[in-house]
Amino acid sequence: MTPRTLKILGAAAVAALLLAWWLTRPEADAAAAAGKSASVLPGYREKINDISRLELDDGETPLRVEKRGAVWVDAARGGYPVKSEDVKGLLLALNGLERKEAKTDKPALHGELQLAVEGDPEKRGKVLRLWTPASEEPAWELVVGKAKWTPVRGLYVRLLSDNQCWFATGELQLPYSPTAWFEKEIVNVNALDVAKVVLVRGAETFTISRPDSDTPWALAELPEGRALQDPTPFGSLANTLGFLNFDDVAPAADERFARDPDLVAEYTCFNGAVVRATGWKEEDKLWMRFEASPPTVAPPPPADPEAELGPEDGPQEGPRGPSAETIASWSGRFSGWCYEMSPWKATALEQPLEDWLVPLPGAEGGDDAEPAPGDPPHDDHAPHDEPAPDDEPAPDDNPQ
Repeated sequence: MTPRTLKILGAAAVAALLLAWWLTRPEADAAAAAGKSASVLPGYREKINDISRLELDDGETPLRVEKRGAVWVDAARGGYPVKSEDVKGLLLALNGLERKEAKTDKPALHGELQLAVEGDPEKRGKVLRLWTPASEEPAWELVVGKAKWTPVRGLYVRLLSDNQCWFATGELQLPYSPTAWFEKEIVNVNALDVAKVVLVRGAETFTISRPDSDTPWALAELPEGRALQDPTPFGSLANTLGFLNFDDVAPAADERFARDPDLVAEYTCFNGAVVRATGWKEEDKLWMRFEASPPTVAPPPPADPEAELGPEDGPQEGPRGPSAETIASWSGRFSGWCYEMSPWKATALEQPLEDWLVPLPGAEGGDDAEPAPGDPPHDDHAPHDEPAPDDEPAPDDNPQ
């Protein structure tokens, strides 16, 4: 046998070994070897554009969104819009999941990969359900478990109807809470833009105002003989609308908000723009509905680029406050909705007036606090007790 023949036979043997490896590689399970897709969700790639509903169930608070026209909304919260790009990102990521290696098919071991659906929360996975318009039942139900980063990036998954677990290549960014796909910002009013705040809580009304952002706040309802704490305590109240985000949302038509409100706060900016917040207490939560009106003072005209400016001339700035375009954007976003406030924002709206004032003499923390029961009377003019001389016993001593 010639060397050339030996080389040909050797090459053929190597090719046969490569073909055998290809057909028996870990990610090519029996289904893939039979010509079926190695996709984690069989048939998903052909119907990815038909997905009309999605549910992510962590065993506690499910996230449910559905497609209405061209937008995705939260069906459980009256159809509040979610960030469609986040939903589309998840759907595309699902399309890229490929089965890499078969793992256990024993239900008792599912929890080790966080693929159980009952029992210990630390061992449960998240069940992702997907619907198409033609299906009443989910078209796919996938349990998503632990992520794994080495030697390749992937995660453990299994179909809910199948005990077989898989390590799949790819990555999923699942929302961490039912509201994670919301655009959380309601409004953003800089505290320096605020000229006046009127806060109504039941029969009480408090008004703080200032002529400009450099002047301290004045309280119109300051009780006679009382003084504001120093530094002024109104900073947090004035800044309530700064980067104001919400924790949850509900339709304004919800029956919980049909009664008289517990508080109303109206913020007026230096340019006349107004944001009005109406609030309802529900146990330890504060829900608020927002309205806004545009500025009443027009901004200055744009500077003439051909005009000559002197050294004292600077940019023309009008009164501070959000523009009419910004107010219109906010109004379009929050019209028809009530929002649950974050506790640290709600605190400023619920703080009692007494917390803003210097304590009265005799009150807790005041300079002339009353002695506690059993304490001897306090006399600022009484001489201090002198220590007993070293050579004399103290009055309580009883030498034997």
